Amino acid sequence: MATLVILAAQSFDVSRWNLEKNVSFMAVSLAAMETARQKKIVFYVPEDVLSWTELAKEAPDFIANAIEWMEDLDDILKPLVHFDRSFSANGYWFLSRLCNIHYLHALATRIEKEFDSVHIVTDFEIPRMVPPEIDLNSLDLRTCGVGTPHVLKILQVLTNATHEVSMLEEAQNVSWRRETWNSLLRRLPAIMLRRMFYLIKKFSAYLRPKFGTLLVVQEGYEVEQFRARCPRYKYDTSSKDLWIDFDKHDVVKVTPNIVEEIRERSINFFDAHLPGISIWLLQLITAYTGNVVSYIPNVRTEIDLKLRKANLSGVLFSKGSETVVDTLICEEAIRQSKPIFFFKHGGIENLFVKPSQRDLFFELNPRIERTQFVFSEIDFEFYREMGKISAVKVGRMERATKTKISKRSERKILYCFGAPAHATYKDMLTVTSDFE
Repeated sequence: MATLVILAAQSFDVSRWNLEKNVSFMAVSLAAMETARQKKIVFYVPEDVLSWTELAKEAPDFIANAIEWMEDLDDILKPLVHFDRSFSANGYWFLSRLCNIHYLHALATRIEKEFDSVHIVTDFEIPRMVPPEIDLNSLDLRTCGVGTPHVLKILQVLTNATHEVSMLEEAQNVSWRRETWNSLLRRLPAIMLRRMFYLIKKFSAYLRPKFGTLLVVQEGYEVEQFRARCPRYKYDTSSKDLWIDFDKHDVVKVTPNIVEEIRERSINFFDAHLPGISIWLLQLITAYTGNVVSYIPNVRTEIDLKLRKANLSGVLFSKGSETVVDTLICEEAIRQSKPIFFFKHGGIENLFVKPSQRDLFFELNPRIERTQFVFSEIDFEFYREMGKISAVKVGRMERATKTKISKRSERKILYCFGAPAHATYKDMLTVTSDFE
């Protein structure tokens, strides 16, 4: 019998498991990979079991069908809530989570085909597959589960895997904490000096006359840099106040006929692509319909009233509109002639990877009239062809030249390559492998 052991623990002892000879290991966390290397254990990563090349054959159809499914639900709900994008306005997060689940579903199918039994080893309890809770405060669908625990939750359900919690060795844990504290103490003077200059600069900005007020709907690195360089504006970060006080009593009631239409259309999509957890996904859609879609008319009314009272010079998004509430804010701002500004979160590295369908619901959203800040001539030309968008180039593609070479060449370089492929599978056709 072929056995697969899925490793997701920082510390484990293979010798005490009494495993048969025909056993394989698959590591799904960086800590498990490093421990396996130290113990000279030959292991797979998920991509070894199911490669992106294989997935690429069906991924485009899955994404296209997911978009069609969202648009169908939009059409079903439009007469009820008088809004034409009840689901697709949240399409960035629906596609992110569903693409993640799609890969895990295909991975589990491959595991079941090639192995007779599956055993999972972690240093934490795997969460149960409970009905997801969705509301206006969790539009990123994070309550569906993200990260390694969620990966293992789905794999456990789909493969009927057994589970063992392997506690961390105390010596390793203490050593890690000691090294963390030592590193912090070494860096403390530089951190304090940097924070002191930041606070001085921030305080001096309050003393200068203001040109106007910009509403920050979405904070992030881009907006943070913009604020640091444009202190002459006042920045209002209380965008949640625009809608949080909406009328929660007189809300739209989703009729039984509409509920059934949504259910039938969703079951057709889930059974075709994700049959192993279609019931759980249907619970997700039911929660979203009842706790989000029903409130859309009242939320939009509240946003409209609050924006009219606010004396704004513009609306800032660090990355772009990614939720249904973001879209409602944009639509009402446009109606009131308040300019909208999007930054482009992805830098020039995005020019060298395949485009993602999710971008149409995010940075490349063609339906929101706005000013779009971009970093390169190529991006500028691309956005210029999109009618409702005014592109402004604020960066350059030329590599900055180093005028002075440091003599401290003996210092080590920490190379950070970003999250490993197993951390998320939402960009199924653009990520690199764990070993790349």
